[in-house]
Amino acid sequence: MRYASGQGTRTCPTGKHMGGRSGHRSADIATVVSGVFRALSICAPVALLDAPPTLAQVFEPTSLAADIPARPLAEALATFARQTGLQLIYVSGLVRNRRSHAAPAGLSADETLARLLQGTGLRFEYLTSHSIRILAAEGVLRKTAMNIPGQAELSEVIVTANRREEDLQDVPITIQVLTGDALARLNATTFDDFVSYLPGVTAHGVGPGQSNIYVRGLATAVGGIQSSGSLGTFPSVAVYLDDQSAQLPGRNLDIYAADLERIEILEGPQGTVFGAGAEAGVVRYITNKPKLNVPEATMNAGYATTAHGAPSSNLDATVNLPIITDQLAVRGVIYNEQRGGYIHNLSATFARADTDLGIHYA
Repeated sequence: MRYASGQGTRTCPTGKHMGGRSGHRSADIATVVSGVFRALSICAPVALLDAPPTLAQVFEPTSLAADIPARPLAEALATFARQTGLQLIYVSGLVRNRRSHAAPAGLSADETLARLLQGTGLRFEYLTSHSIRILAAEGVLRKTAMNIPGQAELSEVIVTANRREEDLQDVPITIQVLTGDALARLNATTFDDFVSYLPGVTAHGVGPGQSNIYVRGLATAVGGIQSSGSLGTFPSVAVYLDDQSAQLPGRNLDIYAADLERIEILEGPQGTVFGAGAEAGVVRYITNKPKLNVPEATMNAGYATTAHGAPSSNLDATVNLPIITDQLAVRGVIYNEQRGGYIHNLSATFARADTDLGIHYA
């Protein structure tokens, strides 16, 4: 007996042979079948090369099967993704508080998404054939940030940390700024008043009108309260009134914050620009400059009481007088501050009044 295989006809191991037409017919059939298998074995690789695999076929999203009503945009996009099989990529905050338009069934994926995003200020773009990114249209992101309730647009802040005027955002050092308007809102007149609003900056008093300032926890150690005449190590935080140093050995002067344009706090070593005594940082009081063509006068007053103590008061006045328009002007500030105590000085061993009086002019 013979059987067909990919190698031709073979004789059965029994050794018997069947003759006649039946044997020849079987041999012919075996030859045909063998030829068919050989043809298939040759053509199969070619067919695999010609037909792309199913996973590599181009993804064609389906059209919208059901209506999508107007609803919160996040919900509408989720419904769109379920119906079309497309992947949507976006930041959740971008679609928050936005509503979609309605989209009827039968629209293509592109038409549906364009309809949903209409009027939202968003657009879409394909990343791959089956993934889409949702993003803000050009210029919309900035507008959105400006219109958030409870927030206001940040105005440009000019600082002179490097001895020249620069935008605060362009200064390559760690710097904090309190503007004159912020000081007025806080009713802050001394360093102790506004230091709580400065992260990483602390201070403690070392005598009337004086303090020891810490920046990032660094400062020159002081061995107790000192009188104005005593000496000590030089402070490691420099204090400047405009470009004038206000440092003393062992302490920093507590400058009265009147008629200030801003206060700059420069963190970290600043010896390259400000020299010795600025190893931990610099505090700069920048005063308002004279206005050459606008006369003005302002006055601020305050009064406070302390339980079981003496009352406190402060008064400051500012005058700006143009002398030669656009060429010469004079600006002056005078202030008086009285801080009431809360401990009775029965023995009167230290009878110095806690009163500050000062004049500043430019």
